[in-house]
Amino acid sequence: MHGDFFKPGHFLRAAFGFCRGNFLFVRQGSAVVQFGFEDFENFAFEFFFGFCNNCGFKSREKVAALSHKEIEKMQLLFLEEKYDEKNLRHVFPAVRDVVLLNGAFSRLAGEGEECSLELSFNPDDLLSPAAMDLSAFCENICMEKCRVKIFAGDEGPDYKIF
Repeated sequence: MHGDFFKPGHFLRAAFGFCRGNFLFVRQGSAVVQFGFEDFENFAFEFFFGFCNNCGFKSREKVAALSHKEIEKMQLLFLEEKYDEKNLRHVFPAVRDVVLLNGAFSRLAGEGEECSLELSFNPDDLLSPAAMDLSAFCENICMEKCRVKIFAGDEGPDYKIF
């Protein structure tokens, strides 16, 4: 793809693909893009363009019809594939937890939806600065499987570990 990038028409198609992928992954999916992207060369372009193409969505109408949970499921499948391609399978449980936790907080804030999650890591760790680099996070933080309830607290979204 890189060799054809500057041929007529390719740049515009690539730019539109990037924008659709970014819109779907981040805006519609309410993703917090913070995890392990230093592991991906040419991240922004290839990642969002690839996500959009992988999902097969060419129109905004199809994207707008998706529920937040449907987009989250697509995000997780795509991320799992990308982490597998980079031989970073050991990092994916943390990636999964970050997506699930942020998605749950987003749905709570936007739709008032409370939920329970099964996580591989303690949410205190996932919400700490250590989670800004998930490769290092997985090397230094022990897995601690837990069930977490996401709910509206007195001061905003909150969680409780069961």
